[in-house]
Amino acid sequence: MKKMFIVAILAIGLASLASAQVINERAIGLRLGYPYGVSFLNPVGDANRLELGIGDDLAFSTSIYGAYHWVKDISKVQNLQWFIGPGASAGYDRNPFSKTFQASVFLHAGVEYHFDDLLNLPIEASVDFAPGVGYGNRVATGAIGGVTYTPGIRFAYDVAGLSVRYKF
Repeated sequence: MKKMFIVAILAIGLASLASAQVINERAIGLRLGYPYGVSFLNPVGDANRLELGIGDDLAFSTSIYGAYHWVKDISKVQNLQWFIGPGASAGYDRNPFSKTFQASVFLHAGVEYHFDDLLNLPIEASVDFAPGVGYGNRVATGAIGGVTYTPGIRFAYDVAGLSVRYKF
């Protein structure tokens, strides 16, 4: 029993040393697109990470979001990676005509380039796409030009953005 305990402690210690040698940096920066805002990347393991952000869509809606990414290298191009993973968001529509809670789930996918070698700067840029489904205001324009806001299920296929982040 004592030997098993020592072997377990050694295995855990070696595993923690091995994961500490992986270079996986945090990053913070701006996201332009829909929604625009601030995003933060935090490593989770060797090739995974968590993205957290807060954004606004220029139309009264503010939300927070989180996504889990599996990150893979694109072997043909140095410093280029692709990522994909599930995400969720929650927010509030501040429209004076219809204040509504919003929530969604989405699939987050994209490519990113790390400028470490090219510009000798700890900067990364990414382009992403996040189609999803959620609950919130559906906007409809009437024949006379009036706009109605109806709470309900909505599909989002136009959620895309460009992010530039500083790695630390």
